[in-house]
Amino acid sequence: MFCCCVADEKGENSIALPPVIPEQDQQDLQASEKAFVKTTPAMQPEEAATRMLDIFTVILRQKDGPHGLQIDGTDPDCALVRAIKDGAVAEWNKITMKNRVKVFDRIVEVNGTKGQAPDLVKALAADSESTSITIQRPSERQVKLQKPGEIGVILNYKKVGSAAPWISNINAGLLSQWNQERPEHAVQTHDRIVAVNGAKGAPEELMLKMKEATSTLDLSILHYAVDPPA
Repeated sequence: MFCCCVADEKGENSIALPPVIPEQDQQDLQASEKAFVKTTPAMQPEEAATRMLDIFTVILRQKDGPHGLQIDGTDPDCALVRAIKDGAVAEWNKITMKNRVKVFDRIVEVNGTKGQAPDLVKALAADSESTSITIQRPSERQVKLQKPGEIGVILNYKKVGSAAPWISNINAGLLSQWNQERPEHAVQTHDRIVAVNGAKGAPEELMLKMKEATSTLDLSILHYAVDPPA
């Protein structure tokens, strides 16, 4: 790099200055830089939404037997994997490292069929040489609420079939305030509460712990997108 050193009359100090470029050379340099500027096309909203969600496809083979999934359909709009037994999904998990099916994954589509949980369960039971399942993996969010105050949430579950209580409505209260103040960590309806103050358990146990909490309420919540893109 070319530098100019300028000293004062006593020769005590020197200052490194940037190179002096003639005006014509500056114009040529700017034109050259513009020629090498590369722009990245903006993502379409659908593409951006897809990248934010962890969605993948599983292909099951009929020769590997029944799918072996136990489905939590207690929230009709959000069919979840409650358990994985021996079968085609277990075999799939053996041969793949990246897209293994896990408990609490959401089933979005089966062989082109979308809809509510009963529709997806029916599609899973259909006889087919191969079954394509679109899966959405939830993101776990840590929500910290400080009592006293109303939580402002309505939870739902069934004693038989629910893997965890799910949020059916959010009213005015601590949770809605959390969502307003931290939109990047917001939770919504259909999300599942899987731990309360570090403790896991059956749905009724988690709801009891929420009621008994008198100060800090730390919630581990699995967050799903209500309408993930196809």
